[in-house]
Amino acid sequence: MFRIILFVCLILCLNQGMAQVFNSANLDTNDVKFDGKLSIHGFVDAYYLYDFNQPKAEVTPYQVSSNRHNEVNINLVYTAFRYNSSRIRAAFVPAFGTYINNNYASETQTLKNLLEANVGIKLFKNREIWLDVGVMTSPITNESPVSKDQFLYSRSMAAEYSPYFVTGGKLSMPMNPKLTCNLFLLNGWQQTETHNPDKSVALQMEYRPNNNWLLDLNLYTGNEAYNPRADFRQRYFIDFYSIYQSPNKRFNASIDAYYGIQNTKDSLGLKGAENWWNMNFQTIYWLKKNHSIGGRLEYLNDPQNMMVTPLYTKGFQTAGITLAYNYKVLDNCMLRLDCKYYDSKQEVFLDSKENPSKNSLQLIGNFSVWF
Repeated sequence: MFRIILFVCLILCLNQGMAQVFNSANLDTNDVKFDGKLSIHGFVDAYYLYDFNQPKAEVTPYQVSSNRHNEVNINLVYTAFRYNSSRIRAAFVPAFGTYINNNYASETQTLKNLLEANVGIKLFKNREIWLDVGVMTSPITNESPVSKDQFLYSRSMAAEYSPYFVTGGKLSMPMNPKLTCNLFLLNGWQQTETHNPDKSVALQMEYRPNNNWLLDLNLYTGNEAYNPRADFRQRYFIDFYSIYQSPNKRFNASIDAYYGIQNTKDSLGLKGAENWWNMNFQTIYWLKKNHSIGGRLEYLNDPQNMMVTPLYTKGFQTAGITLAYNYKVLDNCMLRLDCKYYDSKQEVFLDSKENPSKNSLQLIGNFSVWF
């Protein structure tokens, strides 16, 4: 018997180079084989905001991005891990900053710091049809939270009151060389976890007639019933924007307009439907290689507060103008300054003495680096 055991041990030793059975109870994070490319990028967006209304809470109202008054802070910092191969792609972008604190305040703890987290597969070898699942950038409006990619440093009211991210599945289909359609099945209106059994759907149609123009149409509908706004029901939303870039790339302009309808139901069971809409125009002009000026005109109309909750009075009908100066220090470094002025039909702001006011004036400085 001893000789048999010794013989078996000897055979095992001689074949130690052979593959062994993997213990599925272990956490294996090392044995990864891939034929694609892994890239790592970073972004740091620091800012200083001075609100001439001097809010006592040190927070400028109605803003998600860069809203801390009279302090130097970080609006957004992230590290982006992206993997791409011929049939598989994935993104993991953890992020931090005051934008994350504000925009993800209602999300659960482990999902609060995901700017993006998704995986995609190319469904057919010879056709560019992709299915992506996870937390993704929202297709709605012509702005994202990443300031380096925008005409101006600050965000418009339209972008602040529409989804910056969506969670669910996206099917991307090029219809022809100029037109791409994206179909979305989502958990809801900017939420990582669903608040009711229903799913939301969205459609994005992106049309590029030539190298200088982009036209984008977005449609969305979903049941928005959740606490504390259990009176909300079906939401219908349409968004259109266009972006123009001159052939010499010195002048860019963009216009965005959207319209939303929110079905409601009060405690007595009475049904209603309210609406809100936005219109904004923004542009940037490069004076020299590293210097540019920009501007934005905007108007947000939400008379029944479907999206905006004012500090005091009911209704939010506010116009804004923003002037901007940008200095590109290096290819991956930028200094920016925005001056924003808002004028409202209602007294939705507070002045420096905490009296209701129709106006707000802000200066925002920014220093961003990406790598």
